[in-house]
Amino acid sequence: MAASNIITVKDAPDFNFIILENTRNRPDIKIVGFDPKYQRLRSVGEVSTILEMSTLMSKSMEIIRPLGNPTETYKGSPSYNSSGIFFAPDFPDFLLPTSNPNYEASPAVVPKAITWGVVRKEPGTMSGTPFRGTQEIKPRSREYVALFSDTAKRWITDSVSSPIEGYGGLLGYVKMYAQAFDNLVQYNIWARSNYEVEELTEWFETYMDDYRGMFREAGIVEMNFNRRVRDDTMVQMKNGYHVRSVLYYVRTERVRVEKLSPINRIDLKISVNDLKSVSDNLNDHIIDTNLYERILNKWHQ
Repeated sequence: MAASNIITVKDAPDFNFIILENTRNRPDIKIVGFDPKYQRLRSVGEVSTILEMSTLMSKSMEIIRPLGNPTETYKGSPSYNSSGIFFAPDFPDFLLPTSNPNYEASPAVVPKAITWGVVRKEPGTMSGTPFRGTQEIKPRSREYVALFSDTAKRWITDSVSSPIEGYGGLLGYVKMYAQAFDNLVQYNIWARSNYEVEELTEWFETYMDDYRGMFREAGIVEMNFNRRVRDDTMVQMKNGYHVRSVLYYVRTERVRVEKLSPINRIDLKISVNDLKSVSDNLNDHIIDTNLYERILNKWHQ
């Protein structure tokens, strides 16, 4: 999230504030933090790309199905935890050796692997079925107001905020742009035998159902199973693995903040009760520098 330098004082430390959507009675709430290292605002808990989602997924699998460090077998080859999962983008070298373009059998260095790749990405559909109808072809302005705590407002340079009578804190108008994207992600699931790969495929589909809420909490707008496919190119690869492929639909949103605009009056349409609730719980939204670690710990207890 980019920001104009007129928003914050030059020596501002880490701080955060809350942004509320100003078009609904139950507003969407976003947390924004100032990063002094790069002198910019950034969204917190807003996974906005498939790569960021996959990074979170990789950390999740390290908790659930850790691969562990390799141990050397009596034959001199590495051995990993038999239930562990190697998770990475398409394609690691042991699955598609760059030095062996004929896909001749390569040593299976891990027992199970899941790889991923985006097979389709388009601007998000505004209504109806994804990939059809009217699309959000470029970032559009969103109407939001920012709620500053007593701590955060000290680092705001513009006197463009209005006090929240009776609740404390300040309100200011924030210019935000966002664009949604529809994605189809293909997950390729690899194992040493047909039975193992079928078992791992069923496990992965269950995992995606069980942890949908974790990805939504981290910033993914929507995700669901699309279909299972047979990728004949990969099925014919002679690399020592059997493979199955599944497609998932994932909706992401890229958000950025430009600047604070001078305001003369704020016409709020949000619920007063919602505003009071947010104001009363500002401390609950303090930025956690290990935000995704906290989410992972919450979902994997």
